This record gives sequence, C-alpha cells and structure tokens, in this order.
Amino acid sequence: MSRRPRRRVLYGGTFDPIHAAHVAVAMAAGHELGADVVSLIPAGDPPHKADGPHVSGEHRLAMACAAATEYAILDVLDIEVRRPGTTYTIDTLEELLAGPCRGESLILLVGQDALQLLPTWRRARDVVSLVPIAVAPRPGAPEPPWGRLREAIGDQATEALRQHVLRTPMEDVSSTAIRARAARGAPIRCWVPDPVADYIERHRLYADRAPQRR
Repeated sequence: MSRRPRRRVLYGGTFDPIHAAHVAVAMAAGHELGADVVSLIPAGDPPHKADGPHVSGEHRLAMACAAATEYAILDVLDIEVRRPGTTYTIDTLEELLAGPCRGESLILLVGQDALQLLPTWRRARDVVSLVPIAVAPRPGAPEPPWGRLREAIGDQATEALRQHVLRTPMEDVSSTAIRARAARGAPIRCWVPDPVADYIERHRLYADRAPQRR
C-alpha cells in the first residue's frame, strides 16, 4: 500500500511579534486539517505592510522558533526572511514545491482579515492553482469579498475557499497592542508564549518603536 504524502500546513505572517493566538490557530489548523506538520513562515519584506515590520527578520524568525519549541507539530521555515527584496507568496510556494517540500501535500493557511487582500496578490490565480487555501476566521474581521475573489481567482477556487473555512476562530489578539505594551514596559506574558516574552525582554524589542530594517 502506498503511503500518503506528508501533509504540511503553511502559515505565514509578519509575526511582529508572534503571539498566543498565532500558536493557537496553527495548532487548531493542524488538527482540523490532519497535518503532519505546520510550518510558521515569518514574512521577509511583505508587499502589503506599508510601514514594514517593526523589528528585523532575524528577530521575528527567532521569536517564531521560540514559540514552536514546545509543540512537536510546529516547525519554522526561513525561506522569506532570507530572500532579498519584496516577498511574494507565489515565489515562496514555487520554491518550496521545487525543493524543501517536493512531494508533500501543502495547504496554505490565511487569516480571514488577510483574505481581503488576496485579489491583489501577485499571480493570485497561480497561487490557488498550486495549493488549496484554508481560512482561519477572526472575530470582527469583515466578510470575505466573495465577489472580488470570484473576479480574481474564478468561481471554482472561490467556492473551494468557502468550503475550507476552519471551525476554530482566531482569538482577538493584536500584535500592535502587544508592541505598545512592550514599549511602555507593561507585562505581555498573557499574550505571547513565555519563550517569546523572554526573547523580547532580553533583546529589548519594541522599546524603541521606530521600524528596524533587515
């Protein structure tokens, strides 16, 4: 009997910083989608973040690694952090499918808020043709723009998105609020995993709120 391909969920984000809700949705998605591994992918220079990440790619990668240490199903890919220039999802998928994840069954996990921007993604139709997309609901996020999505990626891909909305919503935790708390020295351990809080405190991240480039 042939063995099924390894199933990997790809969960990208700025992770600035990664917080408890990110970890919770990654774990829930891994369980609900029957994944063997869920890969956290810190964004390098994302095209939809006008003000850029607030700390370097190296710091955000290290925080993602710290968050993943206690969960066997989680790992971290540095593919976007090490790529120079603006990072696009289509480039990441093509590189993974051609190399590190060749032969695996990949699923791309996006938050409901990020789904608003999918029609503007570079080569959006190619993205949805390469891998299925699962959607993590988020409290208070606008309803997905189904009409614009149909125009951008077609009826079949849009209907597939409707069928892949996870049952477990993402908790309403904000990286922006965590950065603000860290900047004024307020506790953040209720919102980020302890190893991430340790890293932020050790490196005094977000104490200076001016963005740091890679």
